[in-house]
Parts: sequence; C-alpha cells; structure tokens
Amino acid sequence: MRAGLAILATRTYLQGLSLLSRNAAIHAAAKLYTTPPSGKPMSVADRTLFTEARTGVFSFRGGTLPYWEWGESTAPKVMLVHGWGVDPWIFTPLIRALRDNGFAVITYSSPGHEGNRRYPTTAMTWVHAFRAITTEIGPLHGLIGHSLGAATIICAAQRSLPAQRVVLFSACSDLVENTNAFAERLGFDREAATSIRAQIWADYRQDCDSLAADWDGLYVATSDVPTLLVHDRNDPLLTPKHSTRIAERWGNATVHLTEGLGHFAVARNPEIIQETLAFLR
Repeated sequence: MRAGLAILATRTYLQGLSLLSRNAAIHAAAKLYTTPPSGKPMSVADRTLFTEARTGVFSFRGGTLPYWEWGESTAPKVMLVHGWGVDPWIFTPLIRALRDNGFAVITYSSPGHEGNRRYPTTAMTWVHAFRAITTEIGPLHGLIGHSLGAATIICAAQRSLPAQRVVLFSACSDLVENTNAFAERLGFDREAATSIRAQIWADYRQDCDSLAADWDGLYVATSDVPTLLVHDRNDPLLTPKHSTRIAERWGNATVHLTEGLGHFAVARNPEIIQETLAFLR
C-alpha cells in the first residue's frame, strides 16, 4: 500500500516537473533509477550468521565495500552477489548451507548498498567492482548471483568468469526492458525512457563505455562455464525470458523454472538451496 502511494506521489511529481522542464524531469528520473531503495533490516538469524563471519573491506575507487567470509580458507570458495535494493543477508539460508557442506563462502555489499547508506550507482559500476574483487581474491569454485547480481556476473563474462560453476537466481539480462518498465510506471513514454538511459550513460560514461557501445550490448557475452539459472514463472519484476535468453547463448546452461516463489524467495527456498548444493559439488 505504502509502496503504491510512494510510486503515485513520485509519478505525480515527475509529471508535474516535466510540464515545467522535460530536461529536469529526465535528470530526476535518472537519479531515481540509479539510487537503490533501502533493504530489509537483518533478522535475528541474519545477524547471528553475519556475526559469525570473518569481516573486512575491499578497496574500490577511494572507498570501501564490506565483505563477510565463512568456512575454511582451503575449502572450495563460492562468492555470492546480491541484487539491487537488497543486502547480502538475502542469502543467509544459502550461506549457512554452503558453509555447513564444506564450502568457503564470501559475499560483499555492492556499490551503493553499504548497510543503511544508499547512494546513486549503476549496474555498470557493479561490474567494475566485481572485477576488482575477483581479481583480488583469485579463482573461485562457484559464483552465485541474484537479480542484478546475476546481471553483474553475466556482463563480466565478456572477459571470462573466474569460476568453475555459476548459479543465477532471477537473473536480469536486459536493462532496456527494465528501464522501459521503470519509465512507464512513472508515466513516461518510450522516448522519455530512451532519454533517461542516455542521461545515465552520460553521467557514468567511464563505467559504461568500457563495457559496451550501448545498453543493448551489456549482456550479450557468451560462456561455456556450467551454469544453473533458476527463475520463477510468475516473477513480478523480471520475466523468465531474462534467464532463457542467457541459456540460449551460453553453451552449458540449464534453466529451472519454479512456481510460486516470485523474485526473492528463489534465493532462499530450501529445495532450490539443495539443488544449488548438488550443482556445485
């Protein structure tokens, strides 16, 4: 209810602003798109698990990104990448299962998501952070990503992936479609959506130009790394075609379509966790 009212208020504001200045409305919409919402606070189970972790920070562009690590350092290492507007503790049940089944586990807060501090960033910036982190920690046994975290891994595959196995939950593989839907929710047409993308690209040109010529080229990489894609048939945020189009391009990918898990529960479902463990072994 509150979320719906917030969207309505934002839509009303931006449409009113566009009557005064279309350019100002585009700038405001671009900033809104690149500013992640606050995530859910830690539960008791989350806090217990993350208190048990070894902690540290990765350096990235003059700042730091916190990380958490579990398990024996000599064990096969699996890294998890969370999605937009959530935090690493979305993976709490999966982290616990991985650790208890003999894996070393590491996860980190992506740019713009350091605890309660949210600030503008982009999917493209996430790829550069991911590459810096994986370069620092070295080869991995497995990579797991959810939503935009999955998209980060997909884009990073342009230079090959430093892992033997990949699991992608509720993957995003087309930000043009995503930004079109974002613009439509705010009452903008496709022309305005194109302008919003152009504004974001201009604001983050260094991050963007080094990955692709345009938005359409961000997620076209191919990979032969064994990959499991899990996506709910009725995901309200990203349709299953985001995952199926990746499977069509990647030479060794399998898609598992679930029922009734939506966008977020896919990463926490006990049966999916067991499937993930079996795939990683």
